Amino acid sequence: MYVMVKLRSCLIRCLLDSGCECSMIGQCYVSGLQLKQSCCVLSAANKMDLAIDGDVNLHLVIDGHEVTVNVSVSPAINELLLGVIG
Repeated sequence: MYVMVKLRSCLIRCLLDSGCECSMIGQCYVSGLQLKQSCCVLSAANKMDLAIDGDVNLHLVIDGHEVTVNVSVSPAINELLLGVIG
C-alpha cells in the first residue's frame, strides 16, 4: 500500500511493506544528511544483496502523525519503503 509522506518539507510516495524487516530509502532523498554505519544486510526479493551507504534517522509526517524512523540508505532504490516498525 502506498501513502503520501512528508519528508524534509516535501511530499513523497511511500510503500508500506509489512514483509520488509528494515525500512529503506533511496540515496537521492537524503543528500546532505549525515549517515551512520549500518548493521543491516539487505537483499531484494530475488535474494540479491543491495548496496547500503549507511543508516539515518528521518522525521516523517504520515497522515498528520509525526514519527521518527531509522532507515537504511541505498543507491539501488528510488523510493521510501517502510517495513515493520517496532
